[in-house]
Amino acid sequence: MTIEMINYHEGHDWLTKEVAEHGRNVVDVASEVHADFPVEYVASQYTCPITGELKTPEYLKGNKRGDALNLYVLRTDGVPSVNLGLHSGRYPQRDGYKHVFETMETMFPSSCTDITVFGKGERIAITQQIGDPIEVMEGDDILPVIITSSSLNGQAKTTINAVGERTSCLNMLDLSKGLIQVKSTKNHDDLLTLRSALLEASKVNSDSLVTFARQLSSSSLSDTAFYRMLNAVLPEAEEDAATKTKNAIDAKRYAILNAWSQETNGDWGNGWLAYNAFQGAEQHRINQGFKSTTVAKQNGFEKVLDRKTPIADAAEQYLREQMLLGV
Repeated sequence: MTIEMINYHEGHDWLTKEVAEHGRNVVDVASEVHADFPVEYVASQYTCPITGELKTPEYLKGNKRGDALNLYVLRTDGVPSVNLGLHSGRYPQRDGYKHVFETMETMFPSSCTDITVFGKGERIAITQQIGDPIEVMEGDDILPVIITSSSLNGQAKTTINAVGERTSCLNMLDLSKGLIQVKSTKNHDDLLTLRSALLEASKVNSDSLVTFARQLSSSSLSDTAFYRMLNAVLPEAEEDAATKTKNAIDAKRYAILNAWSQETNGDWGNGWLAYNAFQGAEQHRINQGFKSTTVAKQNGFEKVLDRKTPIADAAEQYLREQMLLGV
């Protein structure tokens, strides 16, 4: 869901009647992970190579006349301050991420399970569990989750995604592509509309996941059938391909096969486990560059947020086609 920003103010008791109680207060978690840092917007300047004079490019006309043409956004809780991005003078100035934290806590109180701070604070992601676990098959549950992502570097819009989180391996599952758009607002009625839309998007995604999982888990899938699926979704490299290309594809295929082995644990598998082998390998290994560092994990998480999951998407399409064929 894409939003510009929602202005927060007190007096939203009507939003807090249904307390989620699946986590903690967003603002408290933000403080603990130092995501609520202060920022300042500073005019971009340059030194004239002829006179040595410090110059500030400004708007020459319009309602911004005389204002700085470009602004740096600086994180100011340390010495020296940290540059998080450069924006035009028309970019809305915000009090860091504090408003986002307050807004999401207002809509879904006591539901925060995690906040990720990317890099030096250029981007953050808030995870909130907004419903009870849903069992898709024995011992395999999905949590209804919303993930709110916002940035201060201008490279990513503020988005909210309604997804499912698989409890056994933290796979982020999003079959319904639950993205909703709303405009910037100061009207509390629009906050209520937004909350309702998010709940509906979460329900649609959860229903899609449960239906998909139960259909796929209803029949077994052999290793041979999985290998056939692997060759369809991610074929081996051509014989005349460059060695670097062959190695890259081989590494991806090995990661998927290893994930399948972990999913089945030596027993017969099924389509649901197959899908998670592809999705999990892509999220936790391939998109992390086959590394386990914090930065690598953040890179993998960002690609899920930005929907850069071509292997999982192809695996889903393959399995849906097989279901249509009655295979």
